[in-house]
Amino acid sequence: VWNANAWHWEERPMNDWAHTWLKKELGALRLILLGGAAEATLSDIEVSGDASVSVRKGKHVVLFSLSVTCKWSATSNSAGIGDAKGSLQIPEFTSEDGAKSAVIAEPGLRAARGSTQAVVKSFHQEGVRDVRGTLSRFVTALKEKLPSEVAGR
Repeated sequence: VWNANAWHWEERPMNDWAHTWLKKELGALRLILLGGAAEATLSDIEVSGDASVSVRKGKHVVLFSLSVTCKWSATSNSAGIGDAKGSLQIPEFTSEDGAKSAVIAEPGLRAARGSTQAVVKSFHQEGVRDVRGTLSRFVTALKEKLPSEVAGR
C-alpha cells in the first residue's frame, strides 16, 4: 500500500476544480441590495492561480493562491433608484487569509453619482458581504475535496 497512514507528503492539484467552482458559484449569486429594492449579479468572471489539497503525516493541508476579477451590475426594482455597474477584484484570495482576503469593488464612471449612489454603497456593503460568504464556502468545499486515499480514510 502506497503512503500507508498518509505519512508521506502527497499533493493533488485542484486548479481546474477551483477555477470552475468559483466561476459557477460567483456567477450564480443574486445579490439583494437595499432590502430588495435592487439586485446585483456578477459576470465575465476570470479566475487565475493555483489550488491543491495535500496530506503529510496524516494531517490535511489545503493551499491556494487565486485571483478573481469580474464585472458587477445592479438593477433597480424601484423608481428613483438608478442602475449601477462596476468591477470587482479579489487580487489575492489565499489559504492564509481565506474569506478575509481583500475584495475591491469599484463603481463604473456613471455609477458614482446621482440616484445610483445608494446602489453603489449597498453593493460595497451587502454585495461584498455575500461575495465573502461564497469565498468562505469555497474554502469548506475545497477541504471536502480531499480524496479518501489522500486523507488516509
